[in-house]
Amino acid sequence: MNELDINKNKKAPLKTYGKSRYFGDTFEKFKVWNDIGKSPDLKKKYNKCTNIHEKEKDNTSFFSRIRPSQEYFGSLVKDASFLYKISVKQNYDKSPLIKSKEPFQCQENIMLDTFSSNGREDLENEESIIESLQENIDLNKDFMKKKVKESPIIESLLSFTTQKEVYEFSSYISSLLPKYSISKLGEASYSEVYLMKTENCDETVLKIIPFGKDGQLSSQEVLHEVRVTTKISSINGFVKSKGFVIVKGMYPEHLLFLWDKYDEVYESENSRPDSYDKDQYFCILLLEKGGKDLEHVNITTWRQVNRIFWDIVKVLAQGEKLYEFEHRDLHWGNILVDDISDSSEDMLSQLSLNSTCFSQPCIIIIDYTLSRLRCDDNIGELTWNNFEDHEIFEAHGDYQYEIYRLMKDYVSSSKKVWSDFIPRTNVFWLHYLIDKLIHCKGLVRPPARMSKRKNSIQHAHTEIERMFYERAELIWKMINPKKKGSEKKSIEFNSSEDVLSWGLREGLI
Repeated sequence: MNELDINKNKKAPLKTYGKSRYFGDTFEKFKVWNDIGKSPDLKKKYNKCTNIHEKEKDNTSFFSRIRPSQEYFGSLVKDASFLYKISVKQNYDKSPLIKSKEPFQCQENIMLDTFSSNGREDLENEESIIESLQENIDLNKDFMKKKVKESPIIESLLSFTTQKEVYEFSSYISSLLPKYSISKLGEASYSEVYLMKTENCDETVLKIIPFGKDGQLSSQEVLHEVRVTTKISSINGFVKSKGFVIVKGMYPEHLLFLWDKYDEVYESENSRPDSYDKDQYFCILLLEKGGKDLEHVNITTWRQVNRIFWDIVKVLAQGEKLYEFEHRDLHWGNILVDDISDSSEDMLSQLSLNSTCFSQPCIIIIDYTLSRLRCDDNIGELTWNNFEDHEIFEAHGDYQYEIYRLMKDYVSSSKKVWSDFIPRTNVFWLHYLIDKLIHCKGLVRPPARMSKRKNSIQHAHTEIERMFYERAELIWKMINPKKKGSEKKSIEFNSSEDVLSWGLREGLI
């Protein structure tokens, strides 16, 4: 058995990298191989790769009889981007088919010479080969055009990471397991949320977002969230970004196992993420761990209500001032609350100082899918969402959905567009939040004023609670977007900064 037959019987292992990679695409019956030595058709005994001297010696070759120009076939090979990869520039001395030590006269491409019988059959066979090549070139051009459409977005996403290429999803998760323990933390409409923890209890949230297909966020929407998160995380009170990772492939088995464990306890509302194909893209946001969301956190005092509200106002005001930020979707699931327990000493000091000002915000604002921001990054000056999903304005059943309609009506009536800076939208959401804090957290109105009792902690607590309750009611009335003209008292709130300034003037902060 000669070397050619031995090579023919060898079965090369499937690789996903290197020059021997087999691209799984098939153009009709024509398979594209990245290494000429791996092509089964080129290993047939009647196929040869010849140099110019061998061509001159063989008068039975069809090419030697019709003598088409080398430039013609060279242009065919060059036009097919995959075929051009099998050019002489690719180390042909490694191919088992190349035994001649003589240099190729044509260094631009490989000339394939097929030997067959004489006559019309020869011509038909060779014309068929040329037609197959041309069809492959046309199909390959269409394929590359489709790839180019996605490439700029993926490259833009990668520019916000330390990656040079997209990682394989399962391989990336496997690389984390030796150093981190992972558990499922929660879920959102378009994402799954996991918690990654080290032995030293350092915690990082993995927000995993599939994108680019029907029913998912678009590549542009994911890029938007990455840009906003990158810029706004510099402000204390917005979730801190620890980086981003772009991956591709089927959902890792380990994450599916964790998903099932979560589902057994909490009955997940999302579908099991086991239906993704190997060509599915995911964006993984690495974020700091916050507390519980405002909907589920336990609030026990009216003082806590005031503290949470004014911390939200201060954080939003900073975002407006520095980056012209609007959240535009600040429901109580998008605010995380840290420990807000009260002490008797704190309550007494608040009574005397008449202040709810804290140096560290107790809240973290998350999820910027609908947000608007001036980012001035390598992509552009602004990023925003055009609210093309009109269903968001048609939902009913909660004050949240009315806020979407209030935003839309205000944008329309003021003859603005969604790309404009319209910070009044933040005020709409502030009213929604104070409404939830007053009416949906299980707090009751403090009792009527009690007779003063010296050294009575209970009396002091009641006085403090009543004061903070009255402040919360005042806030609700003053920033209510539906208040009547007689209630406005000539005060109009067009931004979180306006609300903050009013609170300072009134001694509420």
